[in-house]
Amino acid sequence: MKKITIVLLLFIFVALPITYATGEFAYNRLDSTPRQVYGEMWGMDIGDVDILSSDVYFNVTNLTEGLNKNVIFFNDSLIIQIPGVYKVSSQWSFRDGANTEFHLSLAIDDVQNDKCHAERKIGTGGDVGSASYTCLLNLSKTNVITVVIENVGNTNNPAIDNIQFNIIRID
Repeated sequence: MKKITIVLLLFIFVALPITYATGEFAYNRLDSTPRQVYGEMWGMDIGDVDILSSDVYFNVTNLTEGLNKNVIFFNDSLIIQIPGVYKVSSQWSFRDGANTEFHLSLAIDDVQNDKCHAERKIGTGGDVGSASYTCLLNLSKTNVITVVIENVGNTNNPAIDNIQFNIIRID
């Protein structure tokens, strides 16, 4: 009876993956990829984004670093440190540009991404519009993520009241 118990306990310890906690992140002894990876940037009363040409995306600047772990905030961007699948979420409120349609998105390494996208038309001057998007992206190490906005049809400058942008590594 004792031999069976010892063999069974040994099997349980060898067969089950063991998770270690080490300061910055937890990892499985078979997979050293960090489990806690997220990034955030946000802005309040950012003001005008200078739209120099219609139908072109422009970077949103004057953002503030939020909570980040294993993601670097630099120059109004998030830089990916751990490759994987990320859930992206962004919420915006903005105004100005009467009867103007704006498209909100993100860029990966300065290339606008159609998968993460929202649009909103402002009816009259002074109206505040809100929009949001959520998507999943497969991101590589050193990808630089920026938030961008486009004015469709003219060069009216949107004033960004609030923006919140976050990414969470899910796989």
